[in-house]
Amino acid sequence: MDRKRIRKWIGWGTGVLFALTGLFLIVVGLRELLAGDTLFGAALIMLGAAVIPAANPFRSPSNDGEGRGTE
Repeated sequence: MDRKRIRKWIGWGTGVLFALTGLFLIVVGLRELLAGDTLFGAALIMLGAAVIPAANPFRSPSNDGEGRGTE
């Protein structure tokens, strides 16, 4: 496998892990809200919601190693 394909797979795997982590934090936050811990539950939901955009596969590929003039 070439480097470009390896970077693509690493980026995909990282995105999946970020999305799963964000969803996990949101679910735990909802559980805490239902259990009565409003402050901690809301904090977990906000943290999970902040993590989800990092998993966006359509974000700008600004740091993919191409186009930096290092040819």
